[in-house]
This record gives sequence, C-alpha cells and structure tokens, in this order.
Amino acid sequence: MMRRMPVLAQSQYPDAIYSVPGPAEAAAVAGELGVGAVIRSAVSAVVDFFGNLFGSSSSSPVAASTTSVFWSGQGTQSAAETWAAANGGTTLSVAQNATEAQVTAASASYAANASGNVVVFQSAAGVPVGGQWAQTEYGILMSNQNVTGITYNVINESGATIFTTTIPK
Repeated sequence: MMRRMPVLAQSQYPDAIYSVPGPAEAAAVAGELGVGAVIRSAVSAVVDFFGNLFGSSSSSPVAASTTSVFWSGQGTQSAAETWAAANGGTTLSVAQNATEAQVTAASASYAANASGNVVVFQSAAGVPVGGQWAQTEYGILMSNQNVTGITYNVINESGATIFTTTIPK
C-alpha cells in the first residue's frame, strides 16, 4: 500500500525540504512492512546524513521548475522516466551500442545544460561509484551555476520511492 508521507518539520535542517515520514508515520509504515525499528532507524540515518552533508548549504530557495531528471543504480531508469513524463521533465537516453566515451560525453553535456532544480532517482541498494552519476554528472551539476538544487529520490527494489529530499545548492 502506497502512502503519501507528510512533510517533516524543518527545524533541525532548515535548508532541506523533506518528504519523509515522521516517527508515527514511520512506525505505521514499518508495521505494515514488518520491519519495525529498522525502517525508523534507516529513515532517521538518511535524514541525518543529508542534513550533516548539506546542512551548511545556501539558504536560497529551490526553484519550482524541474526539467532535468537523472538516475543512477539498478531499477532507477524506469522510475526516472515515469516521473519525467508525468512532470514535464526529460531524462538522458543513449543508444545501447554507444561507447563509454559517447555515454560520458552525453552525460556531461546533459548535466552542463541543466538548470533550476534537478531530480535524481537513486537505488536504496546503493549508487554505483563507477557510474555516470558519481563520475561525471554530480560534479558537473555541483559546478553548474544554473542548477539551484537537487531533489534526491531513493527507490526500493520494487521501484517505489522510499525517501525524498531536496537540497538547495
């Protein structure tokens, strides 16, 4: 059962916009999944990680428009493409026979031409450290002055979003 999660109070990390469950909601979801405190712990750890990592970021508002949608990790491409189609965004697609150099060049160009708030879908199983997101796109997005923030969507193996946060640049 998919449940829309309320926005978490932003007193601890005022620069981040969260869409994660509060303690009561996390308990309800965890109870439904049968994993109890593990889910609450994981959500809390992710919130703390992003807050500590980006807590000193700029307090400028995150742009409302999003056109560039990235994905990294197994099972994330479909979620990114579905979200982009429903929200007027675009994803990068390259030919299956493209060389690594062509994929890297296309990824670099896509990130360099991004603007506003960008969205990325990442697997809860982890982000490939040798993938285009980690090796090419992320660094370019962070250097791109036209990008105002990144919305991270962490998805589980069934493709459901389990955590979302927007971090302004």
